[in-house]
Amino acid sequence: MIALTMNVWHGLAGRGHVRFREFENSARREVRWQMILEELSARQADLVLLQELNPLETRALELRRKLGGRILIRHDQAGVKFFGRGLPENLSTGLGLLFSSRVRLVDSESLQLSGVGFSGARFSLHLGEIRSAIAAWVDHPDRGRILVINTHLHHGFEATPILRELLREAHADGRVHQTELERLEVALAEARDRRLLELDRLLEFVDRVERRRPVDSILIGGDLNSPPEGVVAKGLAAQGWLDLHAARGAAEPTWDATRNFANHKLQADFEFPLPTFGNPELQKLYRAFDDRPRRIDYLWAKGELARATARAQLVFDRPNAEGFCASDHFGVMVRWS
Repeated sequence: MIALTMNVWHGLAGRGHVRFREFENSARREVRWQMILEELSARQADLVLLQELNPLETRALELRRKLGGRILIRHDQAGVKFFGRGLPENLSTGLGLLFSSRVRLVDSESLQLSGVGFSGARFSLHLGEIRSAIAAWVDHPDRGRILVINTHLHHGFEATPILRELLREAHADGRVHQTELERLEVALAEARDRRLLELDRLLEFVDRVERRRPVDSILIGGDLNSPPEGVVAKGLAAQGWLDLHAARGAAEPTWDATRNFANHKLQADFEFPLPTFGNPELQKLYRAFDDRPRRIDYLWAKGELARATARAQLVFDRPNAEGFCASDHFGVMVRWS
């Protein structure tokens, strides 16, 4: 069996009213999308977890036509829309969970992990970030019944040792003032607490449905926006989940501005999800932190899939002839023998 997770990158700046600013033109974006379709077709994965599909319904239809099988979708960011029309015009992004013809879908459910309002295909009403998950119970001919969950957690920075060291250095040489550090601690704590809330709600859901409907394995994957030393990975590991990328592979970075330079260069002026308090040195510091390679995309397992022999590797990590990769993330693929 093969499972694969990938943030396909919508290419939007994340800010705007009528339209979100786009980092690339439509021709370049379509080239990347075709790269994704071709590699997914070649990989022939049984379970494919995709994030940032935009426009969600159009991309889902293209995936179905190219790959066959079945796909479940869940909107997570659409803004204010009525009967599919509204603002921002170019925002209709979400999650996709694709199954090959070898997999039988038994049931599915989706849940909102954080955010105020709701987001859907025809009706959407939210002014801030919403985070969601999509879950499915499937039967695989070799691996039995699996509960598979695809999610994309809050993107705010976490106060990792690396970020704290950068802040300490900036404070020591006078680029960041003590009052700014103190206010920043509040913002960092809010980002941490929101991601912890999302994880808690996700694991509460798993505990609840597992008692009602036992399975052979559970697989949680997606863009968790937290490094291995962060609260999400530590929380999952503490509850007995296995990080398949680390345990069954080399655990290379999935967010890598060095290897994935062409895509990350386009986002050089991205406004990070932390306040600058009018201090341009903080924006430079956030950029320096974001440019450091790290791992934020995962496949975590419990049950038979955690015990079985498997091999994990990066996918979508090779540039095309023009020098850019399929996304600003690399994907993670696990193959069970």
